[in-house]
Amino acid sequence: MRFSPSFAGAAAVATAVAAALILAGCGAAPTSSQNPAPQTSVGEPKAADPRPLDEGALVGVIQYSFVATSWDEDEVLLSDLLRERGFDFEGVRNISEDQTFSEKIDEWARRGAAAIVVESQRWDEDAASVAQAREAGVRFISYVKRPAPSVPVDAHVGVQDGAYARAQLQTLVEMLEGAGTPKPWHIANIGTSAELGDGDLQRGTDVRRAADNESAIAELVEAGVLADAGDVIVHDYQSAKETKASKAATLRWIDEQADLAGIVLADSASTWLMYDGPEKLPIVGLGGTFDGVESVVRSEARATVYVSASKLVEGVGSALDALASGTANQLPTLVGDFATPVPLVAIEPVVVTHDNWETALADDESMLEMIRSTAAQVD
Repeated sequence: MRFSPSFAGAAAVATAVAAALILAGCGAAPTSSQNPAPQTSVGEPKAADPRPLDEGALVGVIQYSFVATSWDEDEVLLSDLLRERGFDFEGVRNISEDQTFSEKIDEWARRGAAAIVVESQRWDEDAASVAQAREAGVRFISYVKRPAPSVPVDAHVGVQDGAYARAQLQTLVEMLEGAGTPKPWHIANIGTSAELGDGDLQRGTDVRRAADNESAIAELVEAGVLADAGDVIVHDYQSAKETKASKAATLRWIDEQADLAGIVLADSASTWLMYDGPEKLPIVGLGGTFDGVESVVRSEARATVYVSASKLVEGVGSALDALASGTANQLPTLVGDFATPVPLVAIEPVVVTHDNWETALADDESMLEMIRSTAAQVD
C-alpha cells in the first residue's frame, strides 16, 4: 500500500476524478458527400478494453475533506477492503475546497491503474483527465458525492436521490401517528447554509432540496403510508449560518409556528436542534454524528437517518465485483440527467430511533461502542 508523498505519514484512502480528452492525429481523412465523416461525441469517448481488476491491479482512491489530518472511518475501511482483495492501493485526499486531481489521475492511468474511486465536488475541472483515463481502460467509481452529469463514470456508490427525504418523512409520520397527533401535520424542513466537512462522518448528507420533500410525500401516498398528500404541509426554513444569533432566530421561528407538529433537518449542520430544540417536538435528523445519535438515545422525540461508513465501503466492493464480472449494466441506475446511464450500488439509509438504536447501529461498531457508553450513563 502506497500513499501520495503529499500525504506521507497519514493512513489515508482516496480516489480521484479526472481525464484529459486528447485527440491524436494531424488531420481528418478526406470525405465526400457519398462518404460523410463519422460523428463523434466529445463527452463520451470511445473506451479501450477495460483493464482487468485482477490481484495486484492498482486501484486509486480520492476522498473529500477540508482537513488533511482528519481521517474518516471509511478511509481505513476502504484501505482494508482493497488490500484484502489483493489490489495495489494508493490514496489521496483534497486539502482545499477547490483542489483538483488531474495530475494524480493522469499519473495513475500511466501506471496502469485498473480503477479509480472518486469522492469529489470538482468533476468538471477534472473531466478531461477522466475522459482520457477511461479511453485507456480505467474504470471510475464515484463515491458518495454524485458525479457531474456531463462526466461519464462507470458506477456510483451512494444513496439514491430522494431516499433521505423519504426515510425522514416516513419516520416522522410514524412518530406523529404513534402520538395521536391530529392531521394535517405542519412540518418544518430546516436547513443551515454551512460548508460540511469532516464533522459529517458520512459526508453523504449534503443539503436536501425542498423538491425532495414533495417527491417523498407523493411516494408515501403511493405506498399507502399517507392517506392523502394534504396530510403533510411542509414549511421550509433556511438559517443563514451556524452562529448564536442564527440559532436564536431559528428557535424564535419555531416558537412562532403555532401548529408545528414536527421537524425534519435538511442537513447535518442543523443537528444542534436535536439537543437544543423544543424537548417534546419530534425531530428527525440527517446524518450519523455522535451528538445527533446521542440525542436519539436520550429522547423518544428524536430520530435520525444516515448511512454507515461500513455500508458505503461494502458498496465499493460490490461495484468492483460488478465491473469485474461485466454485470454493472444489470444494476439500477442513478436518478439524474446524466450523459450516459450510471449503474448504481444503492445504499439504503438507516433509521435510528430511541427504541432500535442498538440494532440500527450494528454495522457502525465505533459509533455503537460510544453510544453504549452514553446509554449506560443515561440509565
